[in-house]
Amino acid sequence: TSDVCKMGRYNSSFYIASSAFMLIQIIFCTCVVIAGASSVVLARNSQLFATLLIAFLMGFSWMYCFDRVDAKSKLPEEASLLTIGFIRSWKSVVLTAKDHKHIMWFYFSIACSSAAVDSLPVVVITFTKFLGMNDLEMGILQVIVIMSSIP
Repeated sequence: TSDVCKMGRYNSSFYIASSAFMLIQIIFCTCVVIAGASSVVLARNSQLFATLLIAFLMGFSWMYCFDRVDAKSKLPEEASLLTIGFIRSWKSVVLTAKDHKHIMWFYFSIACSSAAVDSLPVVVITFTKFLGMNDLEMGILQVIVIMSSIP
């Protein structure tokens, strides 16, 4: 969309929903463990829950939230879409770092929280294998990590 306010609402809604659904997923997994399920049952139920939720939400957003947008500029003859994308991304980074420090720090916090969440599989393997933590302890730890990573 070309409406900056609308795009800002979409972006903030996306990050809020992303963090909320990660938390819901971890709470769901912790409840499955508390109910006495094995790790295999937990993995199956977790994957089923995530797949159904993503299918519903992506289908909804694709059908109802995206507007048809025409090209805002022409691609120069001598440039490829890939190089123009990198050049414009770099210009946006420089502009944001120079003129909009608050946005730069917000994106930095999102990058760090995303890295923390992406490292969860490594944490799970390490803590389970070397520290002997059980599934319930891992669920509680992941809830704490997700809650701590919300920007």
